Amino acid sequence: MCRRVMNLAFTEYRRFFSVKKLMIMAFSFILLYEDVVLKMINLSKELGFPLNKVEPYDLLLSYNIHAMIIPLSFMFLIQGFPEYSTSSYYHISRMSRREWLAGETIYAVMIATTYEILLLAGTLLAMAGTGTWSTEWSPYMKELFYECPLEFETNNQLFMDASTVSQGNPVFVCFFSSMLMIIYMMVIAQVLMFFNMKNMKKIGFIISMVIIIAGSAAVEFQGNVKWFFPMAHAMYGTHFNGFAREPVMEIYKSIIYFGIIAAVMLVLNSGMVKKISIGDSDI
Repeated sequence: MCRRVMNLAFTEYRRFFSVKKLMIMAFSFILLYEDVVLKMINLSKELGFPLNKVEPYDLLLSYNIHAMIIPLSFMFLIQGFPEYSTSSYYHISRMSRREWLAGETIYAVMIATTYEILLLAGTLLAMAGTGTWSTEWSPYMKELFYECPLEFETNNQLFMDASTVSQGNPVFVCFFSSMLMIIYMMVIAQVLMFFNMKNMKKIGFIISMVIIIAGSAAVEFQGNVKWFFPMAHAMYGTHFNGFAREPVMEIYKSIIYFGIIAAVMLVLNSGMVKKISIGDSDI
């Protein structure tokens, strides 16, 4: 069983890398690079405050407008997921429907993880000629606020919130932010899968987009409304109060939140997969 599931996942993964998908990734990387990474590098050099090489990536996952681009790009990368209308591995490999569902889910995890790794690699590549390696926040993040308050206010979208800087080092934030974002993208993948199996691809795509955009906007609210949306749970800094240095929402609760959604979607998709016709097989 495990061998058939993994074989399906890896086969789909190899088929994923088309010119269209690479162009989508390249477009999102260029957008984030020009809007965030390049501006951080230029400001760092202009004011003489060095950056930590990991900090641009941390910022991409910590600011709601930037972070919104990541799941939106992921949606376009797996548009039509899962593909079962043509000749399928379900018939060829004599897989059960649950095995097919598991293989497709693992494939989505692989795409989400690959996207995050390539995004991290891209930011590190952009920082190749500048910045320092350290497990501590750089002077850019810790000192520029006091030394150059006017420049900080003018470019505050290029700095981490105090809630993030005060609650972990850059590597720690990098790890947890990546993990939470990958889990978030898996929620989106499960929603797309459910509506695709109901032959409602466009509705699923629209609903997923609304969840992402509305969730990003809700992060700006001070109340509890934002915690109804996955975006707030996927951003590390939203879990803490930057001034009191106290948790607003425990990270483990966000993991439970995602776990409940994943469990519900798994039950729904397990029910739907029994009703669809996959490829040439109608078992």
